[in-house]
Amino acid sequence: LYGGVRRYLPPDHRYRTDIGLAYSTDGVNPFRSGQYTLWPMVVKILNLKPALASRTALLILAGVIHGPKKPKSLQAYQYCLTDELDLGYRGLTCELSGGGAFRFRTKLCLHTCDGPANSAVTNQQGAGALWGCIKCEIEGATTLGRVLYGGVRRYLPPDHRYRTDPAYGNPELRTPPPIRTIEDSRLQAMSGGAGAGHCRLGPSGGEQEAENGRHFKHQGIGQ
Repeated sequence: LYGGVRRYLPPDHRYRTDIGLAYSTDGVNPFRSGQYTLWPMVVKILNLKPALASRTALLILAGVIHGPKKPKSLQAYQYCLTDELDLGYRGLTCELSGGGAFRFRTKLCLHTCDGPANSAVTNQQGAGALWGCIKCEIEGATTLGRVLYGGVRRYLPPDHRYRTDPAYGNPELRTPPPIRTIEDSRLQAMSGGAGAGHCRLGPSGGEQEAENGRHFKHQGIGQ
């Protein structure tokens, strides 16, 4: 990994001894028809130029979650990836062909997914859940069998005229809902969805977590 990436970096690049990684996954159909779904777990090297980082030859296939259907939970598979990331963060040694060795570290900087995949990666129910926002603790309301997230005027400045405009109904005097932090998410997941009274393990993620007895270390939240 290090020897292959290092030759693409400028000689004075400050990240020649640290490699930033981005993780992404999503369901794909390997066939032209049918409902078969595979979930490749792909890691991109952020140190490279964008044109190089997106080349298939320089992408790291960390794993493939087989089908034929979408997995109920990604956590058991991501736990294996977490072990590899933790090993790289502690530091690895690369022996060069010409002699000598370099010490370097790999760091997971971000993950990029669409909405449904992001909910699966972070172990949330996502859209349709009573507390479905991954950023804040806004509470949804069930209407005609669907969960809606209203109260958008809460995000306006306190003195905004739309807050008290009768054309929009009753005055909105509430402050914006609390923002979730990564630490809150980790504590809630590790406590089985307790904490803040808003996050609960769903039937799919909860059953899988109980079976495997493990959580995705870096980030995970049940709802």
